[in-house]
Amino acid sequence: MTTAVVRQELAVASFSKVYSLDDVETALNDLSDGASEALPATYEKMLKIGNLRFCVKPNRMPSNR
Repeated sequence: MTTAVVRQELAVASFSKVYSLDDVETALNDLSDGASEALPATYEKMLKIGNLRFCVKPNRMPSNR
């Protein structure tokens, strides 16, 4: 009989800043009049939602066995 050894590995998760709110606000204020209408809307959405995202980092990459 063979005994299997199961090793539990935990992923590390945390909130991470994915962009600078100051940079987005500066880019929004620096837009020219000829800019696409979608670009200011995207910047405003980024400011409204915020810059924190829940990110999960695996402990290791799975093997292909």
